[in-house]
Amino acid sequence: MYSVLGLVVNFSLFWIYIVEAFLNKFIPVKYRAKDIRGEIALITGAGGCIGRHLAVKLANLGCIVVCWDIDNEGTVLSNLMLFSNLMLCCLFKSQFSHYV
Repeated sequence: MYSVLGLVVNFSLFWIYIVEAFLNKFIPVKYRAKDIRGEIALITGAGGCIGRHLAVKLANLGCIVVCWDIDNEGTVLSNLMLFSNLMLCCLFKSQFSHYV
């Protein structure tokens, strides 16, 4: 019984996703995407490669970026990259090692 019910559910979901993907072809992208200009984005781990890349991408989209990391040098480098492109950002250094 459970395998038949699972098969029916999965088959139904398959067709729902197919129809949704087909209908999304006719909806313009500007109605499907959220405008995040002026929003505040907190990036934890902004001193690393992924966090730095995410901070730059969000700043290019018009967000106010808040960089937060325990690595002070990496976070400063991320902020220098953002400031050099005249993007708005803030820097916070966190230190949680004394809690461990």
